[in-house]
Amino acid sequence: MLIRAATFLVVAAFFYLCYRLFRRYRFHFRHQCERAAAFLSGKKSRKSWLWFKTNIRCYQKGAPLHHASAWKYMSVEDWVKFVKNSIAFMEPPVTAQSNVFEVGVGVGAFSKTVSELTGCTHFAGIDPVEEAVVMARQVLPQGHFLVGNGLDLSAFDDNTFDHVLAAGVIMYLDDLEEAQQFVREMIRIAKPGGSLMVNCVSEPGGQNPGSGNIFIPKEWWSVAASGAVVTSFQDMSEWTVGQKDRYAVYLTKNASRA
Repeated sequence: MLIRAATFLVVAAFFYLCYRLFRRYRFHFRHQCERAAAFLSGKKSRKSWLWFKTNIRCYQKGAPLHHASAWKYMSVEDWVKFVKNSIAFMEPPVTAQSNVFEVGVGVGAFSKTVSELTGCTHFAGIDPVEEAVVMARQVLPQGHFLVGNGLDLSAFDDNTFDHVLAAGVIMYLDDLEEAQQFVREMIRIAKPGGSLMVNCVSEPGGQNPGSGNIFIPKEWWSVAASGAVVTSFQDMSEWTVGQKDRYAVYLTKNASRA
């Protein structure tokens, strides 16, 4: 009897351990599957066609639009709070007359919510997943969205946009060298005096990398964001679920920038 009880406890402990490991590393496992699918399919995007097809099914079954861009852990209320907080600290702020560019526009969920919150209708953006861009064009038909990589925004002229946004994107880059190129391209296409926002930046030593690849210390920005000044850092922990140990950074492009 004692042997049976001991065996049961050992088996139960084993399965509980497996469950805890699954809960801890499930995002990393999913991300590696996405990267493998992207490699095998010849796609350069970290967010592969397999990722998009998996997430779009949720939206097609009646889920909110932002679920189609893998923000499935947020309710509609969480999502609106997330977007509202993300743009609240931009200097200058987004207005109805603004011209906004989003790097990693996905299916257009973030830009659409920005439009609803501010009345802005002038949007452009880029995303590596062609199917997502097709959907973004349907969601915001007045927008100008292209398929491409945020490391190369050469399809867009210098000093063009009042505001440049990147929501939940920078952590998918491979290293800080790529991140620097990413930020410099954002600054290049912003107008002198225009504002920029990059959120979901994982803190070094933080416990919430999610499916991202890199951690970025705050002091890195003063060097990497050449041509712009950092106006603030905002802790995202209280904004909505899933953002512990992450921050958002806000920049304003130098007014004298050529």
